[in-house]
Amino acid sequence: MVDKAVVLQTIRKMYESGIEDDVVRQTLADIGLGEQEIREAMSAAKSGARPAESEEPEEEAGSAYSAARPDLREQLAQQHAAQEAMHTTTHAAMEGHAAKLDELGEKIGGVEESLGKIHSLTESPSNRDLVELIAVTNQKLALLEKQVSDLKALTKALQSVMEKILETDRSILGKL
Repeated sequence: MVDKAVVLQTIRKMYESGIEDDVVRQTLADIGLGEQEIREAMSAAKSGARPAESEEPEEEAGSAYSAARPDLREQLAQQHAAQEAMHTTTHAAMEGHAAKLDELGEKIGGVEESLGKIHSLTESPSNRDLVELIAVTNQKLALLEKQVSDLKALTKALQSVMEKILETDRSILGKL
């Protein structure tokens, strides 16, 4: 869960940097906020209201952070907020990539399974006979194609010879 104070500070920094509402909205969606939470956070950041939770990070007793000057404290808080937002966004992006990798892994597994089935079909004794039969049939088809080609060439040659004979007969008849 993301700290509302961190989100609010991050949104304010984004607005101060001149980032548009659409980009802010998409960033908040990327870190996993719902549409209602996004609207509330954006309106709170624009109005300058404080979130329901404390906006200041928790201070440990005796820490150097609590003894720091106010401007340094604010700067550290802003850096912390920016790092938190970046971490959350990165985490959400990594989850999205992990889901895509899982989906890709499933697809590759399906392809490997299909290839295994094809391989097992060609390796089994009964299917080897089928593969051999297909190969023999393909050879016979190739032979038939060649014979049909040769027959077609012979028919054209015969037709050419017949046309020459017919022309010769016509010329002879024409002379008589």
